[in-house]
Amino acid sequence: MSLAKEPIRFAFEQLEKEVQALHQRTKEGMETARLNGKQIRQKQGQG
Repeated sequence: MSLAKEPIRFAFEQLEKEVQALHQRTKEGMETARLNGKQIRQKQGQG
């Protein structure tokens, strides 16, 4: 079991980095769209 901990921890850290990068890209895309005059909002009934 202890041999599996390191690869699992490494994989988890990599996934965390990817989630953070995805959030950053989403924020940047929304900001770019807003600057180009696009209106960003949720569809009715969601959220």
